Parts: sequence; C-alpha cells; structure tokens
Amino acid sequence: QYLTRLGLALGDPESLQTAKAEWLSAPMWQSLRNYAEDTFVMKDWFELFVAQNFVLDGLLYPLVYQQIDRVFDEQAGPGISLMTRFQDAWFDETKRWVDSCMKLAAAESPENKALLTTWISHWRERAVSALRPIAELALGDNAESILDPLQAGLAERAAKCGLSV
Repeated sequence: QYLTRLGLALGDPESLQTAKAEWLSAPMWQSLRNYAEDTFVMKDWFELFVAQNFVLDGLLYPLVYQQIDRVFDEQAGPGISLMTRFQDAWFDETKRWVDSCMKLAAAESPENKALLTTWISHWRERAVSALRPIAELALGDNAESILDPLQAGLAERAAKCGLSV
C-alpha cells in the first residue's frame, strides 16, 4: 500500500502496471519475488517470522530506507525521504519487538538457539542474494561495500539476541 502510494506520487497509474510487470518478469526481481513466495508456503510459523521479520526486513529496510534513500537525496533532494519517513520509523520500532522475540526464543533452549542460527544463516544467504541486484542498480559499484555492513549489522543484532551467525 505504501509503495503504491509512493509510485502514484512519483508517476501515474500506468507506472504501477510497469512496476508490476517488472516484478513479475524482470530478472533482477526474481530472487526477491521467489524469496517472498517461498515464505508464503512455510509450515513453521516461527521460521516465517525469522525469514521475514528478522532477516529480510533487517536487510531490506536499512538498504532501501537508509542507503538507497541517501542516493535519492543526493540526486533529487529530500522528497522521497519525506514520503518514506514512516517506513523507516516503523522499522526502528518493530525491530525492537522482533529482537525481543528472538532473544526470548533463543534463551528457551540450546535446541532453539541452534535452530534459529540455522534459519538465520539460510535466509540471510538467500536475502543477500535477492537484494544484491537491487543494491547494484541503485548503488552501482558501492553495492558490496553497503551489503557487507548490513550483514554485519544483522549479525550484531543476532548476537544481542544470544545467537552467533
């Protein structure tokens, strides 16, 4: 819904159709689309929580609403930042709750800790692979130098939850 509003503010209704067509068929979006679709059919609700809320959001939000947003600011001014401020603030608030859930689950048992570590590692690898083409499009040669610290930030969050990934 927020992306649709942003798309309409920056373009016209036809641009939404173009964006949909790109999402469905452009090679750069297929890994991310596949990631999202795979989470739609997960049987374990907590693995879904880890894959979407901890891993993907933990990489996607800082990438888009901080790093890529900074490029937009430099190229076109703060207009997009003003329209996406809510998403960045929402992520900051939500990640505290997500981290609290992860910390509690990790503290329950060594088995939980091992399973969470496995899930984070698996989904982080997929998320980074899915986000790389987007980072390269927006950040060019700086993409890897941005993705590496984002992964380190996610690992730091995991460590604060009692997990080593």
